Amino acid sequence: GGKFLTDFFSPVSAFASQVAVQADGKLVVTGYGSNRHFMVARYMSNGSLDNTFGSAGQVLTDFGTSRGPTVVNVAIQADGRIIVSGTNDTGSGPQPGAVFFVERYNSDGSVDRTFGAEGTASAGIGEVSVAYALALQGDGKIVVVGSVNGHRNGTAPGDFGVVRFNADGGLDNGFGTGGNV
Repeated sequence: GGKFLTDFFSPVSAFASQVAVQADGKLVVTGYGSNRHFMVARYMSNGSLDNTFGSAGQVLTDFGTSRGPTVVNVAIQADGRIIVSGTNDTGSGPQPGAVFFVERYNSDGSVDRTFGAEGTASAGIGEVSVAYALALQGDGKIVVVGSVNGHRNGTAPGDFGVVRFNADGGLDNGFGTGGNV
């Protein structure tokens, strides 16, 4: 009937945030739940879940933090790997508050453990860094932008930040100050 509904593993509130179309026509959808998880699903061009991706077409990732992540972006690399980015509300640690994060998945939905720290890269510019957009550069570098509140270097609330990661998930130290502006 032109629509589909996906139940993500358990009865929690789930929010879809973005969709990307792979070269083969499959759809990759990101979202997050009220249970500290973020979700990635892949659909065939006819709308059915792609059973070759993750667990029956779905991947559920738990960051284990106090409030959990919000995924708002997805992009497909030329080699078919999937990049998602968003905000992880850590609530504690050396960078309290929220940080930008990037997670990379292989084309089968498994976490790409060669990227960042076991598949995840993150950067906090201020006390609260909320990611809103993601772009892939032709050289494989990943750019995440968003709002920054309470910057440690004295910028005012309401500023925006840009973080650039190298293709391997490390911060691009040649960009801005330590990979961020």
